Amino acid sequence: MHARSRSVPLAVILIAVLIVGLGGCASAGEISSADAEEAVLTTQHPVVVRDEGRGAELCVGGVAESLPPQCGGPTLVGWDWSDHEGGYERLAGITWGEFVVIGNYDAAADEFFPTDVVAAREAHVRPGFEPLGDTTPCPEPTGGWRVVDEGMTTDAARQEVFERAASIEGYSSAWVDQSRNPASLVDPNAITDSLAWELAMNDPLLTIVNVTVVGDPGEVESGLREVWGGMLCVSTAKRTDAELQEVIDHLLATTDGVLVIGRAGMEEYIEMQVIHDDGSLQDRLDAEYGDGVVRVSSALVPVP
Repeated sequence: MHARSRSVPLAVILIAVLIVGLGGCASAGEISSADAEEAVLTTQHPVVVRDEGRGAELCVGGVAESLPPQCGGPTLVGWDWSDHEGGYERLAGITWGEFVVIGNYDAAADEFFPTDVVAAREAHVRPGFEPLGDTTPCPEPTGGWRVVDEGMTTDAARQEVFERAASIEGYSSAWVDQSRNPASLVDPNAITDSLAWELAMNDPLLTIVNVTVVGDPGEVESGLREVWGGMLCVSTAKRTDAELQEVIDHLLATTDGVLVIGRAGMEEYIEMQVIHDDGSLQDRLDAEYGDGVVRVSSALVPVP
């Protein structure tokens, strides 16, 4: 997986487009109904349970940010909101709350049978802070990373270099490496001035722009230097962004139950999430596209 990064408010740095389906039916890799009673699965972390009055659903896919939230998923068999007082909200006839849910999944019926439920407020799930990792593949230049021309190292110049990179034949990906920015060492959970921190994190003078291409990186770098005077790394890739998008389009057209699919950031593989894969879907896609080109994950995973 690519190194963990934090959100950067730059419209140009949209490397991977995630296509989210609200709900979704069973995929080829999900367990059969015959195995449902034996496979004990969990959502791992709190997810939304939503009920419009026709029965609660487990939102293992995307959730639209609205009030009430909009989402869908497997029907929760036997769910009773009275068992979860204080753990849910109700508005406009819709009831919802966030829970870690454990139980058995019947893929054929798209039904989940809860055996254990933990409200989000009791789950105590809070990831620890980790500084950003170095994601620049180029070796450090002689004398270290430095800005070549400060006058061409602005927010506008950074936007232009990403736009120019995306128009290059053989373009694969582009991203920013902020690991050399002192602001990246600050735990965002501990800051009091979030706006100042965001501005510090986005300082073009402390940003390494990364671009990968299928082709001659030296030629590409010369063209990008016409618009960008900051730190820059151009490296080679095996697959273009267009090639990976073709695979994504094909998977969306031929695979049922896709919850989320998109390119894995700056990496040259595709991440695809389904409700549950017992390994058979991953095996099929490895055979079809090559090992690791598409990496399948499950919203529901076996209980450790």
